[in-house]
Amino acid sequence: MNTGEKLRALREAAGLKQYDVAEAAGFRGPVFCEIESGKRTVSPTTVVMLIQTIMTLREESGEAYRQALVDFGLISPEPQDIDEEARA
Repeated sequence: MNTGEKLRALREAAGLKQYDVAEAAGFRGPVFCEIESGKRTVSPTTVVMLIQTIMTLREESGEAYRQALVDFGLISPEPQDIDEEARA
């Protein structure tokens, strides 16, 4: 599943319309539709912003947001101990 398909699945699972997410994210015209359809690529920063927007609109908890970041491959599924990283 590509990024656009994952965003669509996340949006649909939240029961949101493309228009609602696009408006809340500040997109005009068909931009969000193009992202979901794979016609437009976006940076990881934009993906994070869209996930945050969807989670905010559906009033999800921090854990759901973290899991979405894991699902998109933006963070590791295992929490990292800062002290362990510093020692490595």
